[in-house]
Parts: sequence; structure tokens; C-alpha cells
Amino acid sequence: MSDAPINALYFSYPGSSNVGNSVRVYDKDWKHTKTLNSPVNEYQASNGKGSESKIIGFFKVDNDWYIENNRSLGGECNACMRYVIGTYKVLDGDLVVVDTRDFNISDYEMFDGGKNRKRKKS
Repeated sequence: MSDAPINALYFSYPGSSNVGNSVRVYDKDWKHTKTLNSPVNEYQASNGKGSESKIIGFFKVDNDWYIENNRSLGGECNACMRYVIGTYKVLDGDLVVVDTRDFNISDYEMFDGGKNRKRKKS
């Protein structure tokens, strides 16, 4: 049994031009609390070198659990979309946004609890 303070289910589904991923988050009693529709995947975290269907998932920093989600701010066309990374911290069986930053696939850095940005190795 995991020491994670929540439960989560991962879904991956093929699209016509890319792979869709989502994570449904539940408290320890399996009550649904949140759905992340674009958790950061290996492709995004490694400058296009990893798998689109494998997400980075939950990670631990100093005994706190986090997950990162890529969110679109919109744009006039698909190529014009602007994205941000939202970092969620697990608190009391739910997810709370603790950091939001611009997303650039060439220099993605995983959240490190607010100390120093870590470069995600590719």
C-alpha cells in the first residue's frame, strides 16, 4: 500500500494527432475531488524525447506530494496556444495550486518545493 495521502486513476486515450492523458484524484475514501486533464508527460518534460502516454505523475519533495498539469490559456489557433504549468500540492485529500509558470518544452523544470528549480533530465 502506498504512503500517498490520496488515490488516483490514470487514463490515456489516443487522439487523431496526439495522446490524451488525465488523472482523476480521489481522497482516501475514494470520493472524487479533482480531474487533471493534461498532467505533464515524459514527452513534455524531456524536450520531446519521451513518451506522450507516460506521465511524470505524483512526486515527493520534503514529505509533501505534488503533481504538475499543463493548462492551455487559449489562442487563436492550435499553433498559437499559450500553456502554463500548474503545480498542485496534496492537502487534506485534495489538490491545491501552489505554483503556476509559463511552459516551454525546451526548458521544463520540475517544481522542487519552492527552493531551486530542478532541470528535468532528458
